[in-house]
Amino acid sequence: MRRSFASRCIGFAFNVPAWQAVSSTLVPAHEIKQSAALNNLSFNVSRCVGPAIAGYYFSKLGAGYLFLLNGFSFLAAIYILNAKLMTKKNINGVTLKHLCDGFLEGFFLYKRFPQIKLIFLKAFLYFFFATSIWALLPYIIIIYNKMPDTDMGLLMGMAGIGAILNAYSIYYLRKKLADHQLTTAALFLSAIVIFCITKTSQFTGLAIVMLVFGYSWSIAISVFNGIFQADFPIEVRSRLIGIYCVCFAGSQALGGYL
Repeated sequence: MRRSFASRCIGFAFNVPAWQAVSSTLVPAHEIKQSAALNNLSFNVSRCVGPAIAGYYFSKLGAGYLFLLNGFSFLAAIYILNAKLMTKKNINGVTLKHLCDGFLEGFFLYKRFPQIKLIFLKAFLYFFFATSIWALLPYIIIIYNKMPDTDMGLLMGMAGIGAILNAYSIYYLRKKLADHQLTTAALFLSAIVIFCITKTSQFTGLAIVMLVFGYSWSIAISVFNGIFQADFPIEVRSRLIGIYCVCFAGSQALGGYL
């Protein structure tokens, strides 16, 4: 279990910054932020459908085969990236010195882009407080409100539906609101959810609350991802996204613990 957890964390650390940085190069510059929302939509749809499929095959094949199938699923992406998208110049031009210099440079990007300090602070504050919903949801639903496990699953699904609704509406929201206004709106909506979820004991009310929470969470994810993919030069995107991932995961871990 420890080895599996450690390997997953290492894989996540390598995969996410590179994946998001590459994704931003596949579409025109003016469509990067909307493509980030579309990528978020595909993640949320797979998060809703994937556990149901995995649960079925887990009972048939066991955990080992599922991990093996998950590993094989990356082969197609690796092939396409290397054979179709990455040029020989990009592959052969990277040396160990470039990697070391890039790693060290990442610690001082705040001097080159001073605006990232405010972006990271806002992201940290949002995910620090909003993650309390994910951390306390099982206790609130199952223990405090004495609801069955099926209601817990349905409420998680409502959050997924809210995230999907955001993917279809954020294009129109961006015509009216700037990125900083959207993240402020997400903070405001999550604050309402944190207040209301402890005051509501009926399933219908909790379903509405989780729908709003999923919507606000998805807004924050889409906007922050879009900012780092579109508003900074391509040569530093993966490093900024890597720092953002540390901020994202760290704020959730600290918020969930507290």
